[in-house]
Amino acid sequence: MTFNLSVLTPDFAICATDRRLTTPAGKIVTERSNKLTLIDFADGHGFITYTGIGWDFRKRTPSDWIADIPYLGRLSIDDAAAAIKADAERRLAEIARRGFDVRHSFVMGGFKLGAPFALLISNYDSFDGPERPDADSNLLISGKEMNLSREAAHPYLVLATGAKPRHPARIKLRLLPAIKNGTSSQELRKLVVKTVKDIAYQDDRKASVGSSVQSVVIDRSGGCDIRGHVPGGTTLLESPNIIGGAMKVADFYIDVSGEPKWRYDPALGKARISEAVCGNCGSPVPEGYRLCGVCDAPSSQWDAGPG
Repeated sequence: MTFNLSVLTPDFAICATDRRLTTPAGKIVTERSNKLTLIDFADGHGFITYTGIGWDFRKRTPSDWIADIPYLGRLSIDDAAAAIKADAERRLAEIARRGFDVRHSFVMGGFKLGAPFALLISNYDSFDGPERPDADSNLLISGKEMNLSREAAHPYLVLATGAKPRHPARIKLRLLPAIKNGTSSQELRKLVVKTVKDIAYQDDRKASVGSSVQSVVIDRSGGCDIRGHVPGGTTLLESPNIIGGAMKVADFYIDVSGEPKWRYDPALGKARISEAVCGNCGSPVPEGYRLCGVCDAPSSQWDAGPG
C-alpha cells in the first residue's frame, strides 16, 4: 500500500505520493507508477491521488481509471467525486470476486470556488472516523471544506492515507509548527516530501512504499508546480496526468538525457519506458534513474531489463 500526504492552507495545496507498485505478495513491480492526477473542475481545481489497489487484471492503474471517465473535467467537484466512486466500485467488485483485498481510498484536494477542500473516497476509512479492517462493498465520500472566516491565523487541513507511519506523532511535530508559522509553500513541500520518504525508509525501502516521490503545489488561482524527487536524480521526468474541461494529457514525460529517443509503443498506446534490474538487490530501476531506489547501487551495477 502506498503512502500519500496532503496539506491544504488558504493559499495553496500540497500533495506528495510515492511511486512504487507492488504485488499482493510484496514484490516490487515498478518504481514509476503514476498515482497523481491534476484536474480542473467546473467549480474549482485540484489533485486526485489514491492508495490501495495498484492496478487491475488488465494492468490499468487507478490513475488510468480516472483518465477513462468521460468529461470528468466538466463536472463539479461533488459530481466528479460521485463519478469516481461509481466507476471504482464496479472495478473493485471485479477484483474482490477473485479473492483479493480491495481496501482502497482516493483523495481529492484543492480549491472549490476559492475555498480549500479535501475529500476522501474510501471503502474502509472516513475523514474523521476510524479505519475498518475490511473493505465495504461501497465507497463512502467524506471530507471538509475550510472555513476562511475562522479567526485562526493559519487554518489548515492535513490528510494522510495508506501505509502506517510507525511514529505518527513525529509527522505532527514536523508539519504543524511549520504550517502555523506560515512557512512558504516550497519549504513546506520539502517537509511533506521528507515525510513520505521517511515512510519508505522505516522499512529500509523494501516494503510497499518507495523512495521515489512525486509532488505538486497548487495555488488558489490555479497555478501548479510539479516535481519529482528521485534518489540520485533522473534524466526522464514524468508528469502526473492532467485533465481539463476540454483536454486530457496522460503518460507525459520529458527526456533531458541529451539523447532523446522514440518510445511510443502502438501495442500499448503509449510510451514504453524500460526498467533495468539492479545487479545488487534485483529490484527494478526505471530508465533515467541514476541509483537503485532500494539499495542505492549505481547504474553501472544494473542489468538491462525489458521495456
